[in-house]
Amino acid sequence: MSKLKGILLTEGMHGMLSQVEGLAKALDIDFTHHMVELKSLWSLIPPKFTPISQNVYKKINYLDFDIIISCGRKSIIPSIHLKSISNKKVFNIHIQDPKINFDYFDFIVAPEHDGISGSNIINTKGAIHYLTNKEINDSKDYLFNKIEKNKKLVKVKDEIRSIKSDSDNNEIVLKSGDKIYSSLIIGVDGANSKIRKIQNIKTKDHGIKKFGLVAIMEHETSHPNVSWQVFSETGILALLAKDIKPNKRAVSSLIWSLDKKQIDAIRNLPSKDFEKKVKEEFGSSLGDLHLISKINEWPIFRIDVPNPTGTRTVLLGDAAHSIYPLAGQGFNLAIGDILQITDTMLWAKERGLDLGSRVVLNKYVNNRKFWVNSVTKMTDSIDWFFSNTSNNSQNTFGSLLSVSNNFQPIKQQLVEIMKEN
Repeated sequence: MSKLKGILLTEGMHGMLSQVEGLAKALDIDFTHHMVELKSLWSLIPPKFTPISQNVYKKINYLDFDIIISCGRKSIIPSIHLKSISNKKVFNIHIQDPKINFDYFDFIVAPEHDGISGSNIINTKGAIHYLTNKEINDSKDYLFNKIEKNKKLVKVKDEIRSIKSDSDNNEIVLKSGDKIYSSLIIGVDGANSKIRKIQNIKTKDHGIKKFGLVAIMEHETSHPNVSWQVFSETGILALLAKDIKPNKRAVSSLIWSLDKKQIDAIRNLPSKDFEKKVKEEFGSSLGDLHLISKINEWPIFRIDVPNPTGTRTVLLGDAAHSIYPLAGQGFNLAIGDILQITDTMLWAKERGLDLGSRVVLNKYVNNRKFWVNSVTKMTDSIDWFFSNTSNNSQNTFGSLLSVSNNFQPIKQQLVEIMKEN
């Protein structure tokens, strides 16, 4: 029996692609991606006020599909319209609350915190994605093994002493005296980047915003590989899921952002009082909480890098943008940097361009800066809000970050429906 065919509709953002592709993989269907584009002013109008018509979006010529999986506001009308004009039975599934009549879709997959329910609603613990636990485990040593096997990749255990860059090459002088030559340096050495300093890439340092208090907590109630983030008057508190050990209670990493006075007072509490304080802030969702490690702290920096490139050099991750820690957005930005620089280098290679040339580096910056700036402003705004408003004006909410792949109920329902039709 041949596989069902699917069309995945998104606005092209990686988070959306991850969700639609994750569902498509879980359903074991063949699929193709299409980035939807709404015409003129329709992109500014909510879907519930938008006509279901081809005139709303740029035409999609691919019509050989059995399932439509959409994610994002702009994909809603195209999904509904494509189903309505199909000459065969087509099922459409939308991910996230569409904020439109649910009956337009056969299924809606939405996280529990969206607060929607219905006969065609399937709730998940958090955002779905295309990574399975097996893929994550299989990839733990991927980069190391790739370096070991690929003769073109060289692993150097040494420190950089200096870098000389010109229009043709980089000369990297190591502490041992050895030299390495490359057409492009990619700096991924963190917020205190040495490469950034050596290459004289300018920064805007906002200084130490707050301090992060870190500890390991054991808790009574098991977490289904879900991480929590709570916003309160004292600061932002996160419990990040760690592996559940056999015959033992669940364990999470505590990260709590506080100002210096708060962190000194809380860190010096006796263990029982500390546990009580964490539970007061976090709530009882995970039952009793017990401290099972030392309490550490580290400064939270905010550093902007207006242009993360230098002569034959590009910075990625925290070296390029050290933002306020919020719901893993710093990690997400780093992953986005990697995807963008990879796309840019492939683009350059196809055209025979020098990877370290200013043309290539400018293309990377131009394609990346909007998203980096948007996420930075968002995290800064949330930090400002919770630092400058009273507890009465704040809405405490949890951010669930699922690292599980719980799609089986969806697959079973769709397979049964397909058999009946």
